[in-house]
Amino acid sequence: MSHLRVLICRVEDDETEQRTELVSLDLPPTGQRQSYHVLDDLEAQVERTGHQILRCLYELAWEELDAQAVRQYAAQQAPSSLMADGYAMLQVASRFGTLQLRRQVCVHRATGEQVLPGNAVLT
Repeated sequence: MSHLRVLICRVEDDETEQRTELVSLDLPPTGQRQSYHVLDDLEAQVERTGHQILRCLYELAWEELDAQAVRQYAAQQAPSSLMADGYAMLQVASRFGTLQLRRQVCVHRATGEQVLPGNAVLT
């Protein structure tokens, strides 16, 4: 017996092309259906799974953008003046449903001021 699985991986942009698995989604078993609507049922199942995959890709792509914004912001600060302090969630309505996107919270060590560099990407 076997089943289908979709893997989402990060691939390094170097000669090794090392892969890091980020998400693994098992597709529901198709099974034998005794229905006149086999193709309709299969289409609906594939569509639901496709939206689940797209939601994951959306969230992962956002995390890349947020991480890039944090790196850029940190590069503009004095070394060691900034520290990561968890994440704040942002609820977003999208064509793939309602998503919860993580935004890195950074804190300036000297002042205690919190900054979410990813917010600059949203404006």
